[in-house]
Amino acid sequence: HGCFSCHGNNGINPNPAGPNLAGQSASYIAGQLWNFQSGRRNGTAMPFIVASLTDREIRDVASFFAGVPCDPDAYPQAAAQSIAKGKKVAQRCTACHDLKAYGVDEATNYIPALAGQHKDYLVGQLQSFRNLERRVEAMNSVARNLSETEMEDVASYLSSLACRVR
Repeated sequence: HGCFSCHGNNGINPNPAGPNLAGQSASYIAGQLWNFQSGRRNGTAMPFIVASLTDREIRDVASFFAGVPCDPDAYPQAAAQSIAKGKKVAQRCTACHDLKAYGVDEATNYIPALAGQHKDYLVGQLQSFRNLERRVEAMNSVARNLSETEMEDVASYLSSLACRVR
């Protein structure tokens, strides 16, 4: 499948600027694929890649990656000082993303897991929210109030957390 060339056979993205899909909730993955398909979310080649997928194919892709166990040791750890500072910044994240940054998977509120994502990907997404390239009101507000250093630190912390192995 076309997903594997970027997201890896095991859902662990070899590109530090891209997301890991392994262990992310199926509802979140499907929702993001539909957002790319509808134009609500832009970025890279994803709108083009998903343009012709049926709803069934989107659900199948999402279920596949959600069922693949994540790798809690996928990426190297950042400096301890950055992780410690990031833990303080991450207190702003826990109300929505869970205390362990595992995300929330409810019927109407799909919030992604952040634990175990690559630092570079997380920083890039925070910058996209700050610059209104991704529009999610709560995240736009949070990111707008973070300095570049705080983004780096919180991303270091979140990437240091073990992902939830389902």
